[in-house]
Amino acid sequence: MAVDWVLNLPCRPKETLGDGDFLAGTDTLLACLKAGNRAAVIADMARQQGNTPEGTSIVVRVARADGQVEDQPVRYDDLVAQSQRLDPLAPACEGCPANVPGRPFGCVGVVNYPIPRAVEEWLAGRFQPSTAVGGKLFLAAIRDFSYTGQPIRQFRAGGLFESDQPIKKKLKGGFFSSESVTTDQLFQALFCVGEPLDPGHCLGVLLWLGCIRLDGTAVETPEQAAIVTQLVRTDERRQRTELVTGADLPVEGVSQFESFLSALYRSWLLDVTLWVSA
Repeated sequence: MAVDWVLNLPCRPKETLGDGDFLAGTDTLLACLKAGNRAAVIADMARQQGNTPEGTSIVVRVARADGQVEDQPVRYDDLVAQSQRLDPLAPACEGCPANVPGRPFGCVGVVNYPIPRAVEEWLAGRFQPSTAVGGKLFLAAIRDFSYTGQPIRQFRAGGLFESDQPIKKKLKGGFFSSESVTTDQLFQALFCVGEPLDPGHCLGVLLWLGCIRLDGTAVETPEQAAIVTQLVRTDERRQRTELVTGADLPVEGVSQFESFLSALYRSWLLDVTLWVSA
């Protein structure tokens, strides 16, 4: 299981797969990529047993439109055929501005479950103090959108996080006072919005985490944040800002989440929504 994300930038592969409808093509693109991943798993399992994967099948659990789940058998050969629909479309991804990792169909990515505690510790370490604009914006969003973290507590109960408790951090607001936030509240703002994340929301999350620099300087004041939000054109945003994640942990989940933060940044750069399915 994983969190899937997609940058909703129209492109030839998506439009081709969707017969002119890039949103429908996005669904097909995801299905083809998952088919390729499942085929690779079957092939690996077969080879470990000294067999060939052709003609074998596995049972996968899928969610129906009515919300119920059911087990469906899938054949390796069918999965390979489905994934091969992408082969002639891959060259169109070269140089695409939504291509985060620089590989075919890099506008799509995943964050695998269970999310490691190291990822949460890294993210909590990036929470900005309430004396900085990022901390102020995070606390305001928690109040305005009721980010209690409750939906993510249900995720934890289902084993989707390595830790059964979130990381809590105080954002000191003064000598005699402080306010605390948790990683559950951050994940709720990312995974449980219920609709594609708009570019402004993506920028806000990056500011909460102190990931944006303006003209080479960390964005810490309301004045700096105002300048960033007033950058309209993609070329202005690209020239004057940069993404800084500070990820240096040799943990797979951290690198995956760093790519997710890069997708948030591309969403704002390109002014396109980011679809997230948790």
